[in-house]
Amino acid sequence: MNRTDYWLGKFSKSRVDRARGDPAPHKPLLLLVLCDLAESGDLREVLPLSPELAFRFCTYWSIVAARRSQRPDVRLPFHFLSGDGIWSVVDERGEPSPDKKLTKHARLPSDLVAFLEDPANREKARHLLIAKYFRPSEQMALYEMIGVPVPSRQEIEQNAAYKSPEEARLAGREARFRVRVVSAYNFTCALTTTHEECKNHQTNLRPKLWIQPGKSPSHWQSWRLAGVRRGMGVYR
Repeated sequence: MNRTDYWLGKFSKSRVDRARGDPAPHKPLLLLVLCDLAESGDLREVLPLSPELAFRFCTYWSIVAARRSQRPDVRLPFHFLSGDGIWSVVDERGEPSPDKKLTKHARLPSDLVAFLEDPANREKARHLLIAKYFRPSEQMALYEMIGVPVPSRQEIEQNAAYKSPEEARLAGREARFRVRVVSAYNFTCALTTTHEECKNHQTNLRPKLWIQPGKSPSHWQSWRLAGVRRGMGVYR
């Protein structure tokens, strides 16, 4: 997986609190601040928890303040982005920090800095973050704030649904495996009852597979007869 796909995948899978319905904006807002720092040439591999960073974060926070009652606290995403694998955090002694109150610096991977310093990658990251984690009205405000044209609704939905090539391939492999399993299940129905009865769930056929993904489910030794019901084989 190349650097662009890797970091876009990281940004798209940020673990955010959804207890209130909407995704909590803390982490994506701080990632947008990173994009700004990279654009201005101020992003380094060691990022201090500074008044400037807090000010930038609070400026973005004003766009989501209507749906969040608490005061903005940049320490929250600054510390917890480490759990998403974005960076590591350390205390004032340079030791790994166990608590947001002790975190003073973030150490960024060099390829993350290089990723965000590239204008094309930075644009992709911004579009993904805005589309995936914010309300439509907030999206309009954020596009205006960073000075980019508002995409079409279709483009926004595509950005929000981003999957890396590796994730897409995995989804395809899983879908292919399910098709194989279902095909084998229908074949079992044909051996034990009519296809129409099986479709109408009038039988009690429950397959149990002892196979690995990618293996053919047609090896009947991987199925076992568990009982008899209505004169038909019941597979568990």
